[in-house]
Amino acid sequence: MGRQGSVPVQAATGEGSIPSASAPAGTEERGFDWREGEGFKIDIYESNLPLRSNVVTFALAESAGGTRVSVSPNYTLKFGPFGMLMDKLMVRRQFEQGMEGLLAGLKYHVETGNEVGDKVPAV
Repeated sequence: MGRQGSVPVQAATGEGSIPSASAPAGTEERGFDWREGEGFKIDIYESNLPLRSNVVTFALAESAGGTRVSVSPNYTLKFGPFGMLMDKLMVRRQFEQGMEGLLAGLKYHVETGNEVGDKVPAV
């Protein structure tokens, strides 16, 4: 996982947009670029985190016996060079752990049908 190339956000409303998922308090997001059977993107445009921008891409691909889901955050931190240093020292690692937790929760839900709470139970 890691940051990828820039993602245009101007298509966040209108045809092809999808409704926002349930987001943590203080977070505003909108889904867009829905591609049936392929994936979608979420623009997190308001957050308590020091983010200038954050678009997360969810991609689906057929895999032996199921579907492979990948998640790629593309974000920029506020605070210029200090933000870049924060990213290298801690933020990138936290994003990667968050994406791994998100995927573990999705896997748990798909395999068991149960909702995921604050912590993903072992499958």
